[in-house]
Amino acid sequence: LVIKDLEKKQLELTYLISSLKIPTIALITGAVAGAGFPLALSCDIRIGNSNAFFISNYSNIGLSGDYGISWYLTSLLGAARAKEIMFLNERIYAKKSYEIGLLNFLFQKNFKNAVHKIKNNILSQPPATIKLIKENIIFSLENNLKKSLHQEAKNLIKSSTSLEHKLAIAKFNKN
Repeated sequence: LVIKDLEKKQLELTYLISSLKIPTIALITGAVAGAGFPLALSCDIRIGNSNAFFISNYSNIGLSGDYGISWYLTSLLGAARAKEIMFLNERIYAKKSYEIGLLNFLFQKNFKNAVHKIKNNILSQPPATIKLIKENIIFSLENNLKKSLHQEAKNLIKSSTSLEHKLAIAKFNKN
């Protein structure tokens, strides 16, 4: 396998998902292992049920990781927790996954209803605003605070002059 070939595959999957301008949601109802782990982490929100669990398993099979697992884990949980997950290869069951931040939401009951509620909440937000928020967050991961402040200022001015903003303010004032 050539490095460029693997890089291309990774860019076409996890990087593309992370870079989408729309929110992405991973529904986790079972095992998330190997390349499925960074695939799930590339989504903006991860929702699991009681059957969900994560396991790296890379070192168990003599592999160092791919599809951005080291970047996602380190960005999300910090270097110490990323090393723990990658070195130990222990199953991280639903409750602990939620407690440490691998899952944003954990629903034991009424899973489908809860997922629909979250999805509908996101869909009820102004779409252009959600895109700019996601853009700001992605930008902040790759830049320092000063550059991130500039990016936020640019997008706040852009969003404050939009029709979406005017409609959202009117809706907010009615409530």
